[in-house]
Amino acid sequence: AIYATHTNLKLINATISGNTAGSGGGLYAQHGTTTVVDSVISDNQTTFGFGGGIYNRDGGLYIYDSLITGNESHIDGGGLSTWRGTVYISDTTIADNYAGNSGGGIYQAVGGGGFNSTISLLRTTISENTAVGNGGGIHFHRGASLSITDSSVRDNKAILSGGGIYALFSSANDGITMTGSTLSGNESGWRGGGAYLMGGGAEF
Repeated sequence: AIYATHTNLKLINATISGNTAGSGGGLYAQHGTTTVVDSVISDNQTTFGFGGGIYNRDGGLYIYDSLITGNESHIDGGGLSTWRGTVYISDTTIADNYAGNSGGGIYQAVGGGGFNSTISLLRTTISENTAVGNGGGIHFHRGASLSITDSSVRDNKAILSGGGIYALFSSANDGITMTGSTLSGNESGWRGGGAYLMGGGAEF
């Protein structure tokens, strides 16, 4: 639907629905700042790549008061996928998305070159997402920090590990912090129905 590069993009009261692309079924944004407010990203899909709803690459992604639902990724990140960069999400629901590999709701990967990624969730619900691989709700791979505040990660499913959250950290200084949040009703076929954590630190 939308491809934005080296652009400061704002979507306000927007609906992006029913689109198909290789990666970033609804939105592909790179090397810029993307702000989504009071919007719906729904029923988009990828044919072979990442980010059924949104694919964020090397940029900042800020989402407020929005709904990301019913999106499908052939590989990773049913709702959204981010490769390096910063993601901040508040007062938003990410639900009923599907990933053919990992990260049913959210997929994050730091990539190469020593770049760090951060994801911050505030008053946000990650629910009823499915991943064929790891991380039914959230898949966080080798980033700097994952912060979840006053939020809910519930009723997600991973066929492999980390029904709610799958997090792999590369440094003892990296980690996950959950404050005033709920992790419930998630399911995995192997390890960590609620959360699978490796490396770094964890504070619940």
